[in-house]
Amino acid sequence: RFNTMSPLEFMLGTALGVSVIQEIELFEAIAGFETNNCYSVHGLNPYIQAQGRQFAQIGKAQEASDCCTRMCCGPRREFEMRICAEYSDFGMGEDMECIRLDRPFKCQSPMCCCLQEMTVTKLANARDPQEAVLGGIFEECACGGAQFRVEDANGNTVYRIEGPLCPCDGPCCEVTFPVMQGEEQVGVLTKEKGDFMAQAFTDADSFNLEFPAGCTTENKALLLAAVFLIDFMFFESPAEPAGGGVG
Repeated sequence: RFNTMSPLEFMLGTALGVSVIQEIELFEAIAGFETNNCYSVHGLNPYIQAQGRQFAQIGKAQEASDCCTRMCCGPRREFEMRICAEYSDFGMGEDMECIRLDRPFKCQSPMCCCLQEMTVTKLANARDPQEAVLGGIFEECACGGAQFRVEDANGNTVYRIEGPLCPCDGPCCEVTFPVMQGEEQVGVLTKEKGDFMAQAFTDADSFNLEFPAGCTTENKALLLAAVFLIDFMFFESPAEPAGGGVG
C-alpha cells in the first residue's frame, strides 16, 4: 500500500503534525549573501511506525528565486517553492514533488494594503496525475496582531491563523500562532527557540505545526504552506556577513 500512495498522502495523510527546519547555508552565514531557502519537513506516518521509528524526514522544500530578487527585495521577495515527498530514505524509490507554493511580490506595510498571500497547488507526478489548486493563505487586515485566513480551492475559509502584534525574532523566543476554527483553537504553529550561534549568523528557523483533528490532507498542505509565508514575513532577515554588525 505504501508503494502506491500518492506523495501528498504519504507525507501528510496520517500525520498529526510536522516539524519544519530551515537548513543552515554556510555560504550565507560567512558571506552575508542571501541564498535560496531550503527546509526539511519531519513527521510521523504509518510507514515510519512500521519501521519502528518515532520520527523521520518526510519531505523537503526548496525555494526558487533569482539572485537579484533575493538581494534587492529581501524577505518581501516573490518566489516559487516546491515540496517533495522523501521516498528514498525508506527504500521506496525516487523522491517526488507534490506541492508548489507561489508567493507574489508585495511590499509589507502596517496599513491594510499590500496584504500578503500565497497560492498552494498540488503537482502532478507519477503516482498522482492530477494537478490542482488546493487553495491559498491570505493575510487579513487586523489591529491586534497578525491574522491569516486559510482558503480551500472553492474560496471557503477553513481555518484562521492568529499571531502576536510584534513577533519576537531572537534565539530565546518561542512564538505561537494559534490555528482557529470559529472561536475555537484547533491547532497551533510554534516558532521554536533557536540555537544561539545559528541565529546569530543566519536566519535559519524551526517550526512545529500541530494539525487540527479531522484535518484533510489538502488542508494540511495549506497549513504547511502557511509556515513558509509566516517565516518569510516575520523571521526572515536580510543576510549580513559574519561579524558585519559588530563594531
